[in-house]
Amino acid sequence: MPESAFSPVLLRWFRLEAGLEQWELANRMDCYPHHISQWETGKVRPQLRTIWRLAEALGVSVEALRAPPKKRKS
Repeated sequence: MPESAFSPVLLRWFRLEAGLEQWELANRMDCYPHHISQWETGKVRPQLRTIWRLAEALGVSVEALRAPPKKRKS
Protein backbone atom coordinates (compact mmCIF):
# COMPACT_ATOMS: atom_id res chain seq x y z
CA MET A 1 0.00 0.00 0.00
CA PRO A 2 1.48 3.36 -0.92
CA GLU A 3 1.92 5.59 2.12
CA SER A 4 -0.24 8.23 0.40
CA ALA A 5 -3.21 5.84 0.56
CA PHE A 6 -3.14 5.79 4.38
CA SER A 7 -6.22 7.38 5.97
CA PRO A 8 -5.68 9.32 9.22
CA VAL A 9 -9.47 9.49 9.68
CA LEU A 10 -9.79 5.72 9.53
CA LEU A 11 -6.94 5.28 11.99
CA ARG A 12 -8.78 7.45 14.51
CA TRP A 13 -12.08 5.72 13.79
CA PHE A 14 -10.65 2.22 14.35
CA ARG A 15 -8.85 3.36 17.51
CA LEU A 16 -12.07 4.74 18.96
CA GLU A 17 -14.00 1.64 17.88
CA ALA A 18 -11.45 -0.43 19.78
CA GLY A 19 -12.11 1.73 22.85
CA LEU A 20 -8.51 2.88 23.02
CA GLU A 21 -7.03 6.21 24.04
CA GLN A 22 -4.03 7.43 22.08
CA TRP A 23 -1.68 6.49 24.91
CA GLU A 24 -3.09 2.95 25.00
CA LEU A 25 -2.49 2.44 21.28
CA ALA A 26 0.96 3.95 21.72
CA ASN A 27 1.70 1.36 24.43
CA ARG A 28 0.65 -1.43 22.07
CA MET A 29 2.88 0.06 19.38
CA ASP A 30 5.79 0.77 21.72
CA CYS A 31 5.86 4.41 20.64
CA TYR A 32 4.92 7.80 22.08
CA PRO A 33 1.32 9.10 22.14
CA HIS A 34 2.33 12.17 20.12
CA HIS A 35 3.15 9.83 17.22
CA ILE A 36 -0.45 8.56 17.26
CA SER A 37 -1.69 12.14 17.33
CA GLN A 38 0.51 13.14 14.40
CA TRP A 39 -0.68 10.18 12.34
CA GLU A 40 -4.34 10.82 13.16
CA THR A 41 -4.16 14.49 12.25
CA GLY A 42 -2.24 13.81 9.05
CA LYS A 43 0.71 15.95 10.12
CA VAL A 44 2.99 12.94 9.63
CA ARG A 45 2.47 9.92 7.38
CA PRO A 46 3.55 6.64 8.95
CA GLN A 47 5.93 4.40 7.05
CA LEU A 48 4.53 1.21 5.56
CA ARG A 49 5.98 -1.00 8.31
CA THR A 50 4.33 1.27 10.88
CA ILE A 51 0.98 0.95 9.09
CA TRP A 52 1.34 -2.83 9.37
CA ARG A 53 2.00 -2.49 13.11
CA LEU A 54 -0.97 -0.14 13.52
CA ALA A 55 -3.26 -2.61 11.77
CA GLU A 56 -2.00 -5.45 13.96
CA ALA A 57 -2.40 -3.41 17.16
CA LEU A 58 -5.98 -2.50 16.18
CA GLY A 59 -6.90 -5.97 14.96
CA VAL A 60 -7.74 -4.81 11.44
CA SER A 61 -6.28 -5.42 7.99
CA VAL A 62 -3.82 -3.03 6.43
CA GLU A 63 -6.38 -2.42 3.70
CA ALA A 64 -8.87 -1.24 6.34
CA LEU A 65 -6.56 1.72 7.02
CA ARG A 66 -6.52 2.63 3.35
CA ALA A 67 -8.36 5.71 2.14
CA PRO A 68 -10.97 5.05 -0.53
CA PRO A 69 -9.81 6.12 -3.98
CA LYS A 70 -10.70 9.65 -4.96
CA LYS A 71 -13.19 10.00 -7.79
CA ARG A 72 -11.81 11.64 -10.87
CA LYS A 73 -13.60 14.64 -12.24
CA SER A 74 -14.73 14.12 -15.81
